[in-house]
Amino acid sequence: MRVLTASLLFLVLVSNSFAAIYQTLDEDGNIIFTDRSEAGGDKKTLSQPSVITIKKTEKNVSDKKPVEGIGKLKVEEKKAVAYKLFTIVAPEHDKSIRNNIGTIELKLQIVPELQTKFGHQIKIKFDDQMHKSSWKSSSILFNNIDRGSHTFQAFIVDKSGKRIKSSQPVTFHLHRFSRLFK
Repeated sequence: MRVLTASLLFLVLVSNSFAAIYQTLDEDGNIIFTDRSEAGGDKKTLSQPSVITIKKTEKNVSDKKPVEGIGKLKVEEKKAVAYKLFTIVAPEHDKSIRNNIGTIELKLQIVPELQTKFGHQIKIKFDDQMHKSSWKSSSILFNNIDRGSHTFQAFIVDKSGKRIKSSQPVTFHLHRFSRLFK
């Protein structure tokens, strides 16, 4: 019990010593606050800040009528918007590309953006073969393509696989280094 009383008395004395703050001025005229008494320092005491209580309002926010144009939520579109533009930007039609590792980046321009919230995806036909994968990006990388002439065509499909929009086919010519000419 004595230890508890002594501890409490020590804490009260220590907490009071931290409450003293001294204010001094430096040679440039700046005000400096410190917890150490220095020559010419004025002792300041701080009081506890007042506690602010917030009363609960009687009305719910939803009881108020929204002001015209303010507080209204944007209603999600229930139907997909028709695509105005869907074209292959790169590779350009009938252009030669030199790439020794056979990597081609297919870039698409889609207006408006691909509407993935309705399950829209991009399917690619490469050399008259539909690719098994589907994409949600307008930039697609194809690796290790053999040299020669190739054709890309892109399609936007819905979640059931039905074609919504198709691009014009683009033919390009890929040149790769041959091991025969070493």
